[in-house]
Formats: sequence, C-alpha cells, structure tokens
Amino acid sequence: LPAKVVINQPIRMSREESERYVSYINEIKQSDSEDISIGMFTNLRMFCTHPFIVSPEKNEKDPCKTSVKYQRLCEIMQNIIDCGEKALIFTSYVKMFELMKTDFINRWKIQASEINGSTPIEERQKIVDAFNASDKSEILLLNPRAAGVGLNITGANHVIHYNLEWNPSLEAQATARSYRNGQKKNVFVYRLYYQDTIEEIIQNKLDEKKDIADVTVTESNTSHNKKLISEILTKLPI
Repeated sequence: LPAKVVINQPIRMSREESERYVSYINEIKQSDSEDISIGMFTNLRMFCTHPFIVSPEKNEKDPCKTSVKYQRLCEIMQNIIDCGEKALIFTSYVKMFELMKTDFINRWKIQASEINGSTPIEERQKIVDAFNASDKSEILLLNPRAAGVGLNITGANHVIHYNLEWNPSLEAQATARSYRNGQKKNVFVYRLYYQDTIEEIIQNKLDEKKDIADVTVTESNTSHNKKLISEILTKLPI
C-alpha cells in the first residue's frame, strides 16, 4: 500500500462558541439529577460538531462564521478540490449531513453523496461505484456505523473524521474504506477535534488506548458519567 499520513487537527473554539459551550456545561453542573444522562454527552458532542445542529440559526448564516472547526474543514476541502481529488467525510449526525450537503452545493457547486443508516443496503454499493468511477473531485458523506465496514472506496485518498468516536476500532475501520488494497495514492487522514472540550477527552482516551469498555458512555453507569462530567468541567475553553 502507499503511505498513510494521519493529521491530527486540534482546534480552538472562537470566543462566541466558547461562551455558548461553557453555558451548556454550567447547566449540567447545576443539575441536581443523580442520573447524568447520555443525552448530555450527546448534546455536547453535537455542539462541537456544529452549533447549528443543536440550535439552528434562523438567519442561516454562513456555517463557517459560527464554527472554527467547520471553517477548518472547508479549508481542507478547498485544497482537496483544487487538486481535483476526492474525500470521505465521516460524521455521526444526520443534521450535520444536511448542513454539509446544503453548504457544499452553495460553496463549491458539488452535490455530495451520502451513506447513513437510512440509505437502503442495496443502494450503498451503487453510490460507492459511482463515486469511485467519477473522474472529477467528489465528496462522500458517511456515517461510521453504517458505512464503516464492507465498502471499498479507494476512489478517495482523503479521509476526514469530522467528529471523533469513543470506539477506536470504529474509526480504524472507517479509515480502511479508503486505505486498502487497490488504493494507488497516498492517503491523508484528518482528525478534527476541539481542544478543552469533550472532544479532547475522547482524543485523550483514544491516545491512552484503554479498553473500549472503559471509555464508553452508558446511560446506566452514573458514577462513570459523573467522572466524565468532572473531566469536562476541567476542560472549559479559555
């Protein structure tokens, strides 16, 4: 196989994003609930993906103006498009799929294809075949659980993990959609995450290579969830 280059992209939130993120954390901190639900972690992860998918803006501003991470994504994508190459973007949330598809068509006149949990299984290979066969710059949006295994997408040599997963094997399997037998180009893997947020905690857990059972958030594991909340509170943006 050609080379695989992993590029970690730690990113700082803007002041506005930081203030909104801290405000939500404070709501959690002040909660009297004994059961810190998985929804709180999910909402924090969604906020770090893009504030729009937690609280849509009615005036539909440029998504780059409200998310430094999304701005960085667009910078990476601009370089890929300028080189006439293809990219796989992995993200977990349907609302992020919708935001990206709308923005990409406006920004670059590129109609991004997608494979997520609602994509019929019989349609997935057709989407991949059309993507691989195209001779122009293309973007394929993928849910890591729905499209992380079984697909050969060597038409792309850029893989972007837009939001990190708790499960390291899930990320590795997703990357392997492009970095596999048949790949002719060097593969560039971008991992975007916000510093001093729940995303950096996920990154640190992955770096520690702990057993997945130790890092998975579960709705019933209240003591573990409280420990994670404590970690999050020490990672407030400055």
